[in-house]
Amino acid sequence: MTTNRLLPSHWYTLPFYIKGSGQVISYVYPYVVDIYAGGYIDGTKLGYMTNDGSNVWNLTDNWTRHTYTFKSKVSLLAKGVQNVLFRAFKGNTVYTTMPKFEAETLATDYSPAP
Repeated sequence: MTTNRLLPSHWYTLPFYIKGSGQVISYVYPYVVDIYAGGYIDGTKLGYMTNDGSNVWNLTDNWTRHTYTFKSKVSLLAKGVQNVLFRAFKGNTVYTTMPKFEAETLATDYSPAP
């Protein structure tokens, strides 16, 4: 089994589709986001990111494509588990599909190829 790790000081983008009711929070764990580099949520530049990469997504009944772009820390540890997590709270309904984690700042169209 091959496990890919994030590289230090690289930009990454996660496009995905989501729908449901309420909200869902995404995280990049464990604290791999360069908070000073800023980032992009749905193409909008953020001047500052949280160290856990958290973002709140408001859900609707329609499938909506979102993108989340961040830069990894310079001092990124190569060992350990690295995850993108989605947390839905009790009473919320969340459906997500077609995530594609990409090593760049541009989200390309979904493709089932690795």
